[in-house]
Amino acid sequence: MANVGVRLGRVALAASLLAAVGSACSSAQRPRDVVGDRRRREQDAGAYADAASNVPEPPPVTVQPVVTGKRPRVLARATSRALAIDAANIYFGNSDDDGVYAVPKQGGEPTRLARRAPVAGAIAVDATSISWIASPGDAVLRLGLHDGGQPVTLRDRGIFSDVATADGEVFITEALGAGGALLRVTGPTAARLASFDGAPRAVMADSTHAYVITPTKIFRTTHAKGNLETIATGNAFGYPQIDDAFVYVVADVSGTRVVARLPKAGGPMTTLARDVRDAPIEVEGADVLFLDATRTQLLAVPKVGGEPRVVIDDEAFAGVTAIVADPTTVFVATGARESGVVLAVDRR
Repeated sequence: MANVGVRLGRVALAASLLAAVGSACSSAQRPRDVVGDRRRREQDAGAYADAASNVPEPPPVTVQPVVTGKRPRVLARATSRALAIDAANIYFGNSDDDGVYAVPKQGGEPTRLARRAPVAGAIAVDATSISWIASPGDAVLRLGLHDGGQPVTLRDRGIFSDVATADGEVFITEALGAGGALLRVTGPTAARLASFDGAPRAVMADSTHAYVITPTKIFRTTHAKGNLETIATGNAFGYPQIDDAFVYVVADVSGTRVVARLPKAGGPMTTLARDVRDAPIEVEGADVLFLDATRTQLLAVPKVGGEPRVVIDDEAFAGVTAIVADPTTVFVATGARESGVVLAVDRR
């Protein structure tokens, strides 16, 4: 009888295993509702596009092979969220010691320009001075680069998001409730140029206009108080740059981050690159520099359009917080605390 019980137990176990295998095979072979899946995706994409950007769908992109053998140079060890450059130096804030510094582009000992003035995420340099937003964003400071003085407070007791300089004037964006304002500081005098809906993310300036970016709009206004023009609408705008003719911006199109270009006076947007990281970009010379969405790659795409090329592929580029460039070199801030550094990378 004991042998019969064992045999019956084995039969039951085998039947159970066969049933499980059959169920798995049936599930694996079950036909997929491809048409239904595609219809749902199309409906989701259509709903997103209706509420989102007027940026054209990005074209297919073929990235050139990775450049091998290139390594970044460490210029300074700092936790920085903003960079600026002039002909000779890189300027950065170090939140590890609440200082603002300059270091030669070719490398050397950093010079501390100011103490107890941490940079939150915005810094601008002109021929004579450096301006920045002090953490946590509630004051804007300015320091002469050649007079050895102390920082001057341009604005305080506000929520300031970005700063730019042009022709000796300082332009500041400030959050006000659900909207914001653009301020212009000339010498000791501050004036409000414009108010707008949407929280301001960034400001840029050239010799005639200031440009303000919110998550869904790009505005421009003349330096003198005038009408605020909406030159673009879209989705998740960020990290803008300008050159003589165009505004460049990271935007969202159908769930994909892209680099887009539009005329400064407004007009159609052109997609230059897709699968872009939600991170700073830089426009210098003939290229737009940006970071890959999933890889640790810094890439460059021609401003006129074309295939991106890899400038460098390095693990240090996993956490880039700021990027600037000159004709020969790209400078990036990346990492935090022990891993925080300011790097230089050869563009060639």
